[in-house]
Amino acid sequence: PTACEVCHEPTAWDDADFAHTFYPLVGVHATQACSACHSSGVYQGLPSDCVDCHQADYDATVNPNHSAAGFSTACERWDRSTGSF
Repeated sequence: PTACEVCHEPTAWDDADFAHTFYPLVGVHATQACSACHSSGVYQGLPSDCVDCHQADYDATVNPNHSAAGFSTACERWDRSTGSF
């Protein structure tokens, strides 16, 4: 919503209390400023797949070259313990 007072107290705009239910903020994502993802002022309907924000990282990975190898961009499905999807 664009009604700021839904999440913010009118006297303390920096003290947001918003539950990220569609895209839970965990790990390093929880440490980022809101503007890291919401730089355009859009707060609803942003893409939420890893590759939507990390395409440049995927493209730049050369050991091994993810793009040339045809690796999936569904990084969140990678199982580090088995080394497979």
